[in-house]
Amino acid sequence: MCGFIGAIRFTGRPIEEIPADASARVRWRGPDAYQQRTSDGRILASARLAIIDLNPEADQPLTSADGAWELVFNGEIYNYRDLAATHGLSEKARRSDSWALLELIGRVGVVDAHRQLRGMYAFAAWEVNAERLWLARDPFGIKPVAWTPIENGALFGSDPRSLAIWRNHMGLSRGIDRYALAHYLMLGYVPGDATIWADIRRCAPGSVTVVDKAGASVIEWETPFHDELTGPPTADEVDAGIRAAVVRHLIADVEVGAFLSGGLDSSLVVTLASRPTGIPLRTYSVGFDSTSVFDESGMAEAMARAIGSGHQTLRIGSSDFRELVEGVVEAFPEPHADAAALPMLALSRRACQDVKVVLTGEGGDEMFGGYRRYWALPMVRGRLMRLAARGHFGELVSRLGGRRASQMVSAANSSPAAAYARLLTVSPWDSIIASGGQEATSLVPRVLSRYDTPGLTNPSPDSLRRLELDRHLPESYLEKDDRATMRFGLEARVPFLDLDLARIAVRLSNEQLAKVGQTKILLRQLAERHLPTSVTRAPKRGFSVPLSEWMASDATAHWARDALLGGVALQLGVFDQAGLSSTLGQLGGFETDEKADTAYRLLILELWCRQCLESGAL
Repeated sequence: MCGFIGAIRFTGRPIEEIPADASARVRWRGPDAYQQRTSDGRILASARLAIIDLNPEADQPLTSADGAWELVFNGEIYNYRDLAATHGLSEKARRSDSWALLELIGRVGVVDAHRQLRGMYAFAAWEVNAERLWLARDPFGIKPVAWTPIENGALFGSDPRSLAIWRNHMGLSRGIDRYALAHYLMLGYVPGDATIWADIRRCAPGSVTVVDKAGASVIEWETPFHDELTGPPTADEVDAGIRAAVVRHLIADVEVGAFLSGGLDSSLVVTLASRPTGIPLRTYSVGFDSTSVFDESGMAEAMARAIGSGHQTLRIGSSDFRELVEGVVEAFPEPHADAAALPMLALSRRACQDVKVVLTGEGGDEMFGGYRRYWALPMVRGRLMRLAARGHFGELVSRLGGRRASQMVSAANSSPAAAYARLLTVSPWDSIIASGGQEATSLVPRVLSRYDTPGLTNPSPDSLRRLELDRHLPESYLEKDDRATMRFGLEARVPFLDLDLARIAVRLSNEQLAKVGQTKILLRQLAERHLPTSVTRAPKRGFSVPLSEWMASDATAHWARDALLGGVALQLGVFDQAGLSSTLGQLGGFETDEKADTAYRLLILELWCRQCLESGAL
């Protein structure tokens, strides 16, 4: 695991050195070693977090034995030993996934190598003789990589804000992409291959981007999850797939810990991870210093006692809020408004004192049908409308709760894409989008078009999870996990997003995923083989934080309002004065979940603008 940054220039003047404040954002991803190599027409730099093969010989950048390839690589390749044996790679490649990747590329090329990998990764490979840059990203988008064109070349790396800072030192533009801004205001993150900067692009999950003298092109991996088998898998097949995925994700030459929430996904991962070695894992959870219903630390502690893990609970409260918010804005290259990043940042800072790697349960909801919207959205144009027509609105409210019912009524009167988007966020984006002015409002149809896929015309649990694996998970939850953990040189692994497991799970039928009032139907059934029923039958609660409690405190509310109304974002034209005033006027004292979530989204954007203006990223 590491972070990397680099540049190529095919002709013309020498490349400007990497600015110190740009490399600093990469260095915290890899605190064990930092190396930079400057050659004719290129710079490659890598900050290493040593996890597989601790020998300094595996420090990057790497150069192949014949000098034909150079590599910087972020992530882990779990099947590197199998690849080394299959292709007859060197002894170094049998103990190092980085060397295995480099040698495999030399044997079969980047595209074929990319499709043989099992792991989470992003890498940049420089083909010396052809003067060609290859950028690749794993099929789920677990690890990040971005790039930006410059005169006769490109900058690339793990952190797009670093690239913006470097562009500033080169005297190049760092303007905001208004579409990305509108998407952020609506849904709380920046989507797909866009970044918040108009001139910086993110490599899409599963893709290979090629940059040479002729320009740039993208090679898509169209069917990474294709399975030759047909028909729904059995519980035994899925069980074996999950157990194998967890074992693969334990491959390391350092201690592996885990984040444990007490919910189904993380509990299953921790239980299965404890069995191969018989050695208790270190596990970590967050509790909140309040009487909030969001505090699940008791469930996590009970689960830890049941499996015998060495468990620690970190407690945070409203007094930590401002420091954590500013920490999130620093750690994330772009504005990102999932408040779950706050406890994850705090927990990562604690866990990195003991371990370099943690397992998480991320991806279990998307892979196995864990969200209520997977059954709720198909109901919108079916049973909901029939209930409303017969005056049975109370039944709907009892099933979904007041806010959810309100969302569903709004969704029922929307286009399929708008209906889906309304269920992705707590904030009502009709009002928050106004803070970006008329231009942001005019971009709403374009934002919604990103989700206007055939699977939404007649939505089902299967079509919705496939949509989210492709267009929501990478830049929402996976971005959150990567940035929060890697800020402290901690690697988060996601066994549920294992490619071999995915090829089993994509065959799950709608009946095995979700139906009205039930989620993760098959996963809960097989989890009963490993976990107590108090976990497997508990309703999904999500990893939420007491945001309204924190935002509504007098000191925090005043700080947030003062920051927004007299802030940098207004000066830069990111916010519209009239639109922002209108939005804030509807938020009162931030006392409800919806109001607090909206205020938090605006506050993150303001603080991000401040930091970026100070560093030259804007």
